[in-house]
Amino acid sequence: MAAATVSSGQHATTSVILSPRRRTWMARASLHPVRLSPPPLRTADGHGREERRASWVELFFDLAFAGAVGQLAGAFQEHPGLGTLARFVMLFTPIWWLWVQLSFYADRHESDDAAHRISFLAAILLCVGLAACAPRALSGDTAGFVVAFACLRGLQLLLYARARHHLPATRPLYNCYLICFGAGGALWLSSLAVAGSGRYAFWAAALLTDATGALAMLAPRRQVPLNPAHLADRFQIFVLIVLGESMARLISAAAMRSWSLPLAVVLTAALITLAALWWAWLTAADRQALDSQRAIAGFTALNLPVVAGIAAASAGLHIAILAADGVGTIAAGPRAALYGGVSVYLLATAILPSKKMTPPARAVRLATALAAMGLVFMGAIVEPVYLVPALTAVLVLGLAAEARAGSPARMARQRRERVGAPGAGTPPAGARPDRADRRRAASRLPDRGVINRDAAAVLFVGVRPVRKPVSSIYRKLGVRTRAELARSFPAHPADNRLGRLSSPSDTAASARARVG
Repeated sequence: MAAATVSSGQHATTSVILSPRRRTWMARASLHPVRLSPPPLRTADGHGREERRASWVELFFDLAFAGAVGQLAGAFQEHPGLGTLARFVMLFTPIWWLWVQLSFYADRHESDDAAHRISFLAAILLCVGLAACAPRALSGDTAGFVVAFACLRGLQLLLYARARHHLPATRPLYNCYLICFGAGGALWLSSLAVAGSGRYAFWAAALLTDATGALAMLAPRRQVPLNPAHLADRFQIFVLIVLGESMARLISAAAMRSWSLPLAVVLTAALITLAALWWAWLTAADRQALDSQRAIAGFTALNLPVVAGIAAASAGLHIAILAADGVGTIAAGPRAALYGGVSVYLLATAILPSKKMTPPARAVRLATALAAMGLVFMGAIVEPVYLVPALTAVLVLGLAAEARAGSPARMARQRRERVGAPGAGTPPAGARPDRADRRRAASRLPDRGVINRDAAAVLFVGVRPVRKPVSSIYRKLGVRTRAELARSFPAHPADNRLGRLSSPSDTAASARARVG
């Protein structure tokens, strides 16, 4: 044993015996100090373009907020109605807004620091309280919801104030954040003094104040870099989690009823509907389109109707499953939540900043959204056992039409990428034809059985530069057949450089083989 001497004022010293195990524990404890380093700016110096995925802390955080969304949707199922649906939207928006703001903070300042992890664990705890208060708030008792929101807003302000203190580059933007978000939080607390529906007016004013502060990120002198790949990953995961909550809600509805053919039909259609919504999101969300702060702001704003539409539609599907064996229709509130939620979702994804969606595909999706909205009115006379499968059919046919409308554009883009990629058909230096060479080759290739699309690939150009010169040459030379057109041009050394086919027996298939 070892003795430790302890002195207390003028008194005599005393000896404390420490065992070897205790001395070893104290030595190890001193080797692991708690780290409280300043928050980093992870997107500075070009690091915002790095490939980055959501961390485990962020995923845990997303689950907490998705739980709040699920609680709100579940409360709507208990008391469906148009008025309840309006309150659902008013309560859903601040929940989503808190998630967005804390996600943007984590995108810029996430670290393994103890302060960051403790802060987000505190945010998760407060979000659980917010979720617990959501059902009461939907029925009119909003005091607990306001207090939980104000606590989360206070934590958010502390995080931004700490980052502003340690990172001078963030001060122009975060000064605006602290002013606007602080004013918004004050409006939320002030709403406690107002009774009735007047409280929602304070909430709307607070959200508008927050939106004004958030748009400060678009000013060039206030911009703080973001990581588009990381944000796109966060948004996609959050949509997937909300869809998972929706699927669990459908399963719980099916478990409450005895099995029957109408129940099986509605449940199958509901599950296919959720799968179609997920596929619609995958075909629209494009991280490559988030190439500016303005595009990120637009993508973020449109995520609100996307997630709200899923949550509302899942609540409507829950009610439709419960009514599958009934002989009547469902009320206006559940119909608006189900078919209107799907329609709003499709409208938001149709105008989402994306390079995946071609104009024809966007037009088809808008038409699909209008068709889904029309089912809201048809639901007044048609039972869910027929109308939910009709919604599924509308979604499936719409997605199929989108794929058909967008396929030529995708093929053209892939052909351009293949032609422009190194080692994959790129013309050698000096081989790209000029205007005269292009006209000459365009007149010869069609005569040898090569269609315009393959001729364009041989010449490393689009289809229009082939079609237009051929028509112009027909008109200027007064010829009518392609054989006459080919005889009008003598042989030219540029024909070999342009990839002229070796013999008149070459066909379109051989031309495609040469290109591919």
